[in-house]
Formats: sequence, C-alpha cells, structure tokens
Amino acid sequence: MRLKGINPLELHVEKAVVGVVGAVALGILAWQFVGPSNRVMVKNQPVELDEAYKRLDTEAQSVLQKIRSPAPELADIPQLDMLARWESRMQVAHTPSSPLPWPAGGSIVADVPTNIVQLAELKVDDLTAPAPTKPVAATYLATIAPEERDAYPELANLLPPTIPYDHAAVSVESTFSGTALRQMLVSAQIPEHWYSNGIAVVDVLLEREELHSGEWTGLTVVPPMPGRESLRADLAAADTPAKVRPLLEEAPQLAEDICRPAYYQIVFGEPWTQPSRLGDGRQTGDRGRIDSLLRQREHIQSQIERLESELGKTPESERAKRRNLEDRINRFKQDLDRNRDDLVNAGYVFPDKPDAAAPEASSAAESLPLLAQEAMTFWAHDLTAQRGKTYRYRFVLALRNPLYGQGAALHRDSKQLAERPVMLSRPSEWSDPVRVDPDLYFFITAARDPSRDQRNIINSTPSASAEIYAFHWGYWRRATISLEPGDPVVGELRVPDMAKILEAARQTDQPAESANQPSQTSRPPEIPWKRMTVVQDGTFLLDVAAVPVVQGAGLGSGTGVQYRAFFRDADGNIVVRTPDTERADPAYQRVVASAEAGEDALRPREVRAPGPRQERQRPGERPTGVDGGKGPAGGG
Repeated sequence: MRLKGINPLELHVEKAVVGVVGAVALGILAWQFVGPSNRVMVKNQPVELDEAYKRLDTEAQSVLQKIRSPAPELADIPQLDMLARWESRMQVAHTPSSPLPWPAGGSIVADVPTNIVQLAELKVDDLTAPAPTKPVAATYLATIAPEERDAYPELANLLPPTIPYDHAAVSVESTFSGTALRQMLVSAQIPEHWYSNGIAVVDVLLEREELHSGEWTGLTVVPPMPGRESLRADLAAADTPAKVRPLLEEAPQLAEDICRPAYYQIVFGEPWTQPSRLGDGRQTGDRGRIDSLLRQREHIQSQIERLESELGKTPESERAKRRNLEDRINRFKQDLDRNRDDLVNAGYVFPDKPDAAAPEASSAAESLPLLAQEAMTFWAHDLTAQRGKTYRYRFVLALRNPLYGQGAALHRDSKQLAERPVMLSRPSEWSDPVRVDPDLYFFITAARDPSRDQRNIINSTPSASAEIYAFHWGYWRRATISLEPGDPVVGELRVPDMAKILEAARQTDQPAESANQPSQTSRPPEIPWKRMTVVQDGTFLLDVAAVPVVQGAGLGSGTGVQYRAFFRDADGNIVVRTPDTERADPAYQRVVASAEAGEDALRPREVRAPGPRQERQRPGERPTGVDGGKGPAGGG
C-alpha cells in the first residue's frame, strides 16, 4: 500500500547529505596529497616551511654584521629647516584674542608698546659700548713687601733681584657710564631680560703708547697685574660655549677685583692713592709737592689709626706701654697739623667734607648694578713701565655680550654678533703724557763765576752746587755736592741702615719703663744711616758762565746776570742747566718733599701675609670633595 503525502526529495534527503559530506571529505583528503605545500612569510615573502628557519638565520646574521660594522650605513633621514618653517609661520596673519572684560569697564590687558620687534626680525647694526672718560695717569714709587714677591712668582720677574724691592708703576683711572650703556641697549631694542641681570665688566684693557723722538709709537696692551683676578687668559683659552658661559657668569662676582685691583702691600713709602684724588685742589698749587704731601698725610693717618687700635687693646695695668703709645700718637697728630699747613702753603684747597666722606660715597655708588651707575670708577696698574720713559694711556672695556647665544632670535645680518662672548667699548681719549721717574735725578741749585766778582782774588775757578736724588727704601734720598769744571756728577747718599732700624723697632715695641717707675720723657733714638755712592753716568761739568738777561718790564726794567752751568752728557751732547729754573721744577720740589718725609718715616709698615692665589674652577672641571663640593657662584 503506497504512503500518501511524502515526495521523493523528502524521502531521499538524508542520502544526499551523506553523499555531499563524503565528497567534501574525499576532496580534503585528496588536497593534502595533490595540493601546494605549506609556506610562511619571511620579510613579506612566502617561504617553504622547512626553509623558514634557514632564511631567518641568514637575516639574523646580516643584521648582526650591520650592528658590528664600524661604519654602518645610516638611514636617509630628510633634513627639515625648522628656522624657515618657524619664520614662515610667523608671517601668517592671525587674529588677536579679545581681551577679557574687566569689572570696572576696562581690560586686564596692559598697554603694549607699538615698537615691539619680532625676535626673528631683530636687527642690530652695531654692538659697541660707549667710551670711558679721559683717563688720569700718575706714577707711583714705593717699596713692595717681600711677602708679596714670595706669594706671586710673576711679580718677582718685575722687581729688583734683592731687597729693597723699590718699584715704579703707573696707575691709570677713568670712569664709565652704565646708564649710557643701558640707553644704547634700549635704543637697539634688545630685550631687557637679555641684559638686566648679566651685564658686567669682564676685562679692563689698558693700552699704552711711548713717546719716542717726538712721536707716539708702539701701541701695547698692558698685561694684567700679577697676582690679581683676571679673566683675560681664561676667555682666550675657552673655545666652546660650555667653557665660556661659566666665565661670563663668574664676572659679576669678580667685578670689584677686575675694575679696582688693589695695589701691593708696601713696607716703606707713601701710600698708594687714586690718581683722581691726587688731582683735587691742584688748580693753582704745585702738583708735585701736593701729591707728595697728600700721600704723607695718608701715611700719618694710618699710623695714628694703628697706634690707637693698639692702645685700645693694651690693658690699663700696662701704664708704661700706654704712655709710650699716647706720646707717639700725639707726635703723629702734631705731624698731621704741620702737614695741613704745608698743603695750604703749597696751594691745596681742602674739601668742605671730611677726607673719608668721598671714598664712602664712592663705595656706595659702586655697589649698585653697572647699568644703574652714572659713573663707575675703575683703574689699572702698569707694572711694566720703564724708568725715565714717557707714556700715554687709554682704556677699552670688555663687557658681557647680551646677544651671545641668541643667534636664532636675530636677523640674518646680525647673527655674527651673537658669536662673540664679549662686546668692547669704544676707546677712551688718550691721557695726558706721564713720565716715569728715572733712576736718578740731579739738579743745579747754584752756580758761580768768580771771574765776574772783582773782589774775589783768592779763587777764580767756576763752580756749581748740585743735589742728586735716588729712590731707596720707599723715598728719594739726597746727596749735596759741589762741582768744578771737569768733575763728574758723583755723590754719596745717606740711606737708612735697615738692619739696625728693624732691630730698634723690635726693641721699641717692648715697654721702655717699669709700671712702678714714674713717666720720663726720653729723646727718640738716633736714626742709623749708611752711605751709598751714586753716579750720573758719563755726565760732567764743563763750565759756568754768566749770561746777561733783562729783568722786569717798563720803567723798572733793567739788565742783570744769570749763571748757567754747561754739562756734557753720556751721549756727547752739551746740556745747559740754570739754577733758577731747576729750583722751580715741580719734579725738584716733589723729590725734595719726599726726601724730607723719608727722614722721619723709617718705621716699616705692618704687612699681612698675602693669601694663597684663588684658583678658580675652570669650565668643564668637576668639583672635588667628599660631598661633591660646589662650583663658583653664578652671576646674575
């Protein structure tokens, strides 16, 4: 019986499914034997499975060889001109943001100057600081302390080989306007934060010319003072910005030593004085004598201060020593009064304010930042000046360059200005000529021609009186001689016997009286002297002649006689010397005053042992020490 409702497809569907699954299974089985083999991708390339390991090993060895290669092949990385991209973007116009409203109806955006220059367009045509003022130069002679010579070997090359270490130098002083420098930087539109805290003097260049045959020749840069701070050699040796920048940052801390180096300690001689102070009150006075008296005054004042300090430390129980100190203080005060009278007679005008007021005011002004100073005082010392020569000087200041390292922010035409670590000032004017004292002076103080005196029937030989001066132990020493024709200029100086004087000074420091004995007034000990022969080489007296001269003018005029001495010098030249002219020479009056001061100033000054030279940490050096230490303080 036939079933109703089932069609053939429904009846055989399971057989069809089994057949299809079987066919697929047979196809997969056949593909394993007749299809392509298995592969993997190595560096984006198909590789047989059994070859994959070999290819990976080969690639690994190739990479290892590149790593070990001393000159590997670098990848080609395109270079980008970042400056050009930055400048092009700076040219794109932009719309400024609107200011936020201020409750009072204003704006919190401050007024901005309209002359602001984009940094990439900052163009500076010149970067030369203003010139210092015209310098003032003055010679200085004194006996330098042996401790200074021992402390600084470079100084020993400039001093005599044995004591006394008498040395002549030239001190030169000037001023520089920091406010004028600031105005120059503002006018150049240089950003203030580039220079507000970092401008300082890094070197004081003292230039010198010598007068030779009526012409100024031999422009020379005077070397720095031995034993004093200077960045000149360090800056010259610094060849990279990493070495230069620490030196520039150190300059503000060294400004006092660089701009106003202290002179060496002296044991005998007049104290060193600023050349500008020597010029005060000299309009109508004798400059040479006033210079000497002012230095003598400073010496007396320093002795009074030293003795008063010693008196303050002496206990009341040591009455004898205290009386001795009080007597010496009173004698120095009397010398100070006589010195004042001598200065007034020489034409010096004392200032209304005390002597110490000017230095205090100057120190207060010099403590300000450089850019705030109207006139920053600075000086330098020429230790290489030679005796008897005439020089003139000028200054050039080296200051920190505010553009150094800022080349990326400058116009293309100004980028070279950012390569120099320092900027120079314009040269100052030349100073007035200054002559360094020679080793020996001689002056004719009188001359006689007996043949013109009818009453003189005993001696008819012409003669001349002369004074010879040589600098020895801090002062000019004098010898008086009488010359006749044919006599050489030779004399014997009376110089202090230092060995005996130092021994007497040590004994004077001990109490001269017992505390139980009454005070007695004793005469000061006699000064020990010795003789030293000096010779003006090749110079001798030829003759003395009387020359008629006109005296006065108008109704009171008449004729008179002036005696002149004729000498032959070492070069064979005939030199005429007139006593009246010689005695009026400022150099004569100056050495006379020094010789008189040297008669009394025979006690050596107290000398502090110079400290060891401060070896600054050079750029690139690592600090040493247990805790690592610290480098020098940076500048603002």
